[in-house]
Amino acid sequence: MIEVKIKAVGMDVNSMSPVVILSDFEEKNFLPIWIGLPEAQSIAMQLQQSVPPRPFTHDLMANILNELNVTIKDVCIVDLKDGVYYATITLILNGKIYLIDSRPSDAIALAIRMNAPIYVDEKVAEEAFILSENIQQQNTQQDSEEEEFRKFLNNLKIDDIDKYL
Repeated sequence: MIEVKIKAVGMDVNSMSPVVILSDFEEKNFLPIWIGLPEAQSIAMQLQQSVPPRPFTHDLMANILNELNVTIKDVCIVDLKDGVYYATITLILNGKIYLIDSRPSDAIALAIRMNAPIYVDEKVAEEAFILSENIQQQNTQQDSEEEEFRKFLNNLKIDDIDKYL
């Protein structure tokens, strides 16, 4: 298992879907997981240490676990099938371990409330991690395309605009 942290939560501008970005602690590898809006808001609020006036679902779950003296040992992203991630929450109650199936977004939202570590299975990492050097290459290519477009705009003459309409 590879321990990860939450790098960011935001909107994917291409799909207009919320995404949570996990990274290893060296920030060499990144794992984007597209999630639902309520889960994204829940994770973001906790990261910002924003307290809602009433407990949201993940706050309620954390309150219940705390009241019952249940510990979250860890949260693991354990599988990726047909583009869908699967997670487990490992709970400890009275010395007994329980593995609970979960959506990664719910598991992550709960883990940050309970200060539990988040892991990614090596098999999932091999398949889904994005290397930071690949991101830099994409950014370099994108910068090059943007520079090319800027040159195009700078050299564009008013008389040429009719050609592009």
